[in-house]
Amino acid sequence: SKKVLLALGLGIAVVVVIIWRIIATSSLLSSRERVTVGVYATHPFVLSYNKHSTIVTVIWFNPRARVYIPGGYQWYPFGSVLLLDQIEKKQGELVRRTFEELVGAPVDFVVIPRSTGPLSETHDSFVTFFYRERGRLLPWFGGAYRISSGNSIDHYLLASILRSRNDKLLFVDASASTDSD
Repeated sequence: SKKVLLALGLGIAVVVVIIWRIIATSSLLSSRERVTVGVYATHPFVLSYNKHSTIVTVIWFNPRARVYIPGGYQWYPFGSVLLLDQIEKKQGELVRRTFEELVGAPVDFVVIPRSTGPLSETHDSFVTFFYRERGRLLPWFGGAYRISSGNSIDHYLLASILRSRNDKLLFVDASASTDSD
């Protein structure tokens, strides 16, 4: 009976530590005013969620542009950053740091495709793409995308951001500033 109680107490302690770790590392509960998420999709973009106003700033970039990748990698086509990340076994870190370089602010985590390869071409405008695809960007099991790092609270936060009302979305076109021509 003492062994059972000891095992039960140890099990409860482990669960408490795991829950505390999830909460402590959550982007939602950080002290920063904004949560910023990079999304590596056909149109790469950043979601910057203001926790106080609940406004989501959506900044999109030209996937054909050459972007600077910190860490000695120099300039690469944006559409190939994930492939480089996977070759270097960085688990989304190069993608996250590239988004940080583009927006000049910390990026909490990135959403990346489960499949490897360069970004596919599309002729849709970004806004059309965003409204059509935002439900598919949720990193659920078996989905086309995953979160590079983060926890279940961050999954919930991303789902909430992507489901923001249309009047809470502010679109910023940065594709001209990253034009490849």
